[in-house]
Amino acid sequence: MTATATVELGWYPDPHVPGMLRYFDGGRWTQHTLAATTPTPDVQLPTQGSISAAYFWATSGIAPA
Repeated sequence: MTATATVELGWYPDPHVPGMLRYFDGGRWTQHTLAATTPTPDVQLPTQGSISAAYFWATSGIAPA
């Protein structure tokens, strides 16, 4: 039995250029590169029912949805 590895298309770390991503089109590596960014932490916005939410919405300048 032979095992076939499949790699999904997408952006992957470029092993030759630290800090860069390279696009794999499902069959080959392309010339397209992109600077890798650090992941942004998930931000938990307060809900409208909490006291901290009232302060947040009043001081943020953002209209609640």
